[in-house]
Amino acid sequence: MQALWLQQRSEIWFCVQNGLSQVQTLNRLQHVHGQRVFSQPTVHWWWTHFSNGNNRVADAPHPGAVKKRTVQKIAQVDQMIQHD
Repeated sequence: MQALWLQQRSEIWFCVQNGLSQVQTLNRLQHVHGQRVFSQPTVHWWWTHFSNGNNRVADAPHPGAVKKRTVQKIAQVDQMIQHD
């Protein structure tokens, strides 16, 4: 799914660079991707992002993002719950 998101973002960037409107961009994405296309608000967000001169297709890092769970941490939490 991540690869599909990056592909669609790249296609939106390409459309912006070639002067297509948001509606034209969404129509092209719908034609190519069918049911798996971004929603209209998502296309709008990325179209505006690229129209403002941003070229970043990948997500920016999110400070404070949830860390990956590990088996060890899950076991520790389970132990804490069982002792209460």
